[in-house]
Amino acid sequence: MYRSVKYQAWVRGTNKCIRCDYEPTRPGLEDDNPITFAHQTLGQAGTALKAPDTQGLPLCAQCHQIEHTMPPSEFWDGIDVKMEIIKQLTRYMEEKRL
Repeated sequence: MYRSVKYQAWVRGTNKCIRCDYEPTRPGLEDDNPITFAHQTLGQAGTALKAPDTQGLPLCAQCHQIEHTMPPSEFWDGIDVKMEIIKQLTRYMEEKRL
């Protein structure tokens, strides 16, 4: 399973919540609603394995907590999860090339 501490830190430090658009005013510093790294299973639920970091998205802590209490289809309604993952990975790769 692919893990990248650097990618997780980048997602938490450079993004706003893709569900509610919350954006910390001081990313990385003490915040009561920090951006978290939420692994997405992309329909592979029940495998008992956490999804790879390449399938992670930024959620604020409040939305991340809500995500674990709702059915995925309801929580992600109106958000193209696969496209958001592609956008995150593309931005990360473009910034790392600079």
